[in-house]
Amino acid sequence: MAEETARVFAEVRDFPIYISHIDENTRMWFAPWRIWDGLTALTGVGLTVLSTWHWLNSGFAAVIFVCGAAATAGATTLARQVPIHRPTLPYRVLWLSQCVFGTQRRSTARARR
Repeated sequence: MAEETARVFAEVRDFPIYISHIDENTRMWFAPWRIWDGLTALTGVGLTVLSTWHWLNSGFAAVIFVCGAAATAGATTLARQVPIHRPTLPYRVLWLSQCVFGTQRRSTARARR
């Protein structure tokens, strides 16, 4: 009986890559970050700051800032739940849309019978 050993493949990367340190001594807040997390957080912060700046003299700047910060935090929390392995995000969106719209079509067809 031959002995089985594990083989190492240098080019295979099926492990998640996270960003958690700026340099050896500086750790990022709420790290580790992935691409979805970072893009969602940066987009949300940018839109919140721009919206607050645009409507600064309207009297609603504080409300806009608080609601934007809450929406950014919520969206970033949801983005951290996105799996990085298969199935991909576009596939999951397609599956969700087919579940929602497919069940509506089936229920209206049953109601017509």
